[in-house]
Amino acid sequence: MAEPHPSRRVLVVHDVEVASRCSDRIAAMRGGQLVAEGPTADLMTPELLRTVFDVEVEVHELAGRRIGVLWS
Repeated sequence: MAEPHPSRRVLVVHDVEVASRCSDRIAAMRGGQLVAEGPTADLMTPELLRTVFDVEVEVHELAGRRIGVLWS
């Protein structure tokens, strides 16, 4: 009998807050090119978010998760 596989879902979203709250892993892309891929906690940094979105984003720890907050 085959081992059961955990459920997997793909969510495409451009909202940093939603991505950081709903994702265990992120693939960050800019201009159709993969910039970074890995655990959300590792990639949710102001430097990476600035590179991907060309905006300033603050990253805060909330309930054990790193949450990106866009300031305009």
